[in-house]
Parts: sequence; structure tokens; C-alpha cells
Amino acid sequence: MPIHLFDPLAPAIFPRYSGASDFQRISKGIVRVTTGSRLHFGFLNLTPNNIPFWDDLNGNPTLPVRRFGGIGLMIPNPGISVLAEVSNSWSYQGGHVQRVEECALKLQAYCEKNNIPLKPCKVIVEKSAPHHVGLGTGTQLALAVGKSLLLANGFDMPTKELGPIFGRGNRSAIGLYGFDHGGLIVEGGKTKEDKISPLISNLPWPSDWQIELHYDSEKPGVHGVEEVNAFKEIMNAPKDNELLSANSRNALLGILPAIVSKDLEAVRKYIFDMNMRTGRVFEPFEGKEAAAKSGSKELGNFCGQSSWGPVKFQIRKS
Repeated sequence: MPIHLFDPLAPAIFPRYSGASDFQRISKGIVRVTTGSRLHFGFLNLTPNNIPFWDDLNGNPTLPVRRFGGIGLMIPNPGISVLAEVSNSWSYQGGHVQRVEECALKLQAYCEKNNIPLKPCKVIVEKSAPHHVGLGTGTQLALAVGKSLLLANGFDMPTKELGPIFGRGNRSAIGLYGFDHGGLIVEGGKTKEDKISPLISNLPWPSDWQIELHYDSEKPGVHGVEEVNAFKEIMNAPKDNELLSANSRNALLGILPAIVSKDLEAVRKYIFDMNMRTGRVFEPFEGKEAAAKSGSKELGNFCGQSSWGPVKFQIRKS
């Protein structure tokens, strides 16, 4: 079973960078979990489902396709704070009550199926970033709710196991790894056998590089059924889209070494190109269309749009 006893004094088993989750044990049965928000710079590959192999040097289809993959960054604000307290009955307070209850019900069903004793809790969302603006709030809120409920009950579960309970990580696992690690996340895409994309790289973000956000929370980006249908159409296309073939270069030979060498201008350029290439793939769909067609003019002084947006971001030295 992926459940294990929770030891609040145990040291972290991996580095945690800015934007990672954290928890505070208020007292027995009362736990607060906080986490940051996620910026998504772009996908590495969106090869259609009807192409199982890439061609090798001789033109033979022998190289197994890995789909999705991507690179993104966890930022501490705007973030999420969830408090869970063992109680006589289930109750929910604060923002996004319906979403929180849905997450709690899914975790209850999982625990009941696997004979895991999960006591009722009072769940309070003390703070939450806005939904559907490109900050990955759905994933971070689900994980914060799930972790707080488990920890309040004296248990824990690996985030890679917890996320799928809430339907998270199907395409991008940046938010799952970001919840644990923070910082810059690169995931390697999925084969048909993979439940979650593997973590390829995790770097701390330079402390003197500040992220500047711009968004209107009243104008949400594409989400829900529209988002699912958009990906379905892209993944059922008759041929591969070559636009994203350069994004692996942008990540491995661009963003990662530029961060290590602290070359801010190069990071901006590579993120911009990666973001625009991803945007062009989604050009027919509302949300990415304006940015993809208008390029730097639409983005103005910002170097990218996170996910479906509308949040745009710039990186500046403090």
C-alpha cells in the first residue's frame, strides 16, 4: 500500500526549493498544508496517438514515442493554505467548497476501498490562488486537501500516488513534482505504460530573479470539457506537429544551462520561443490563439503565458 505512518519529525527526503509545499502540525489531529502556484512554460511533445514510434536515422520507426513532457516553475505566491482538523463529521469552509468536498469524497472512496481508516475532518481553505488562469491551482488545491487530510489522520502518501486519486497528472506532472520539490521542474513525457511522467530535472530558481505576473481572474482560460476536447483533437491529428520538435532543445540546451549560468536574457528568449511554439499548436483554440498569432506584440513586455492563461509572466532581476 502507498500509505505509510506519518512522522512529523522526519527530515525531508529530497531538496525543497521555493514554491514547494510545507506543513505545520498545530497539534494532534490538526495540520496546515501550504503550497505555491505553477507556471507552465510549454510542452516538449504532442505526437498524435496513432504514431507509436519515431523514425531512427535509417527512417525505420523504432524509437518509442514519449508524449507530453514539459518544463515549468513553482512560485510561492499566489499560493494555497489548507487546514484540516479531525472532527466528528465532515465539514468544509473557505473558498472553493465544492471542489474541496469533491477531493475529500475521492480520498474517502480510495481509503474505504483499501481499508485505510480515515476519520472525518473539518477542512478550511484559508487562502487560494485563482482557478483557471494558468497557475495550476486545481492540482495544488487537490494535493493540499489530500495531504492535510492524511496528515491530520497520522498517515501520509507519496504525491505521485495521491495525485491520480484526484485525476491529476494525466498530461502534465509538473504540478505533482512541484508540490514536493518546488523550483524549476522538467518532466520527461509518458509512454503508454507510464502512469505519471518521470521527473528529469529539478533546479533551484535564482534567488535574485523575480517573477512578475499579470492576469485578470475575471477572464478564465480554457478548462474542463473544452480543454479535454482540445487535447483530444490535437492527439488525434493525422500527422505529427513539428513545431514542438525544438522544445526539447529549448529545455535541455537552452533554459537549463542558462539557469545554471544565470544568463537571464537567454532564459527569457528560450522560454519565449518554447511558449510561442506551444501556443501555435493550440492556435485554433480560444485562450492561446491571440498570443500565438500576435507574438511579442500580444505578450508586450512579458516573456510567456502560462498554460491556457490568461496569466502572463516576466522575469526580472530584483
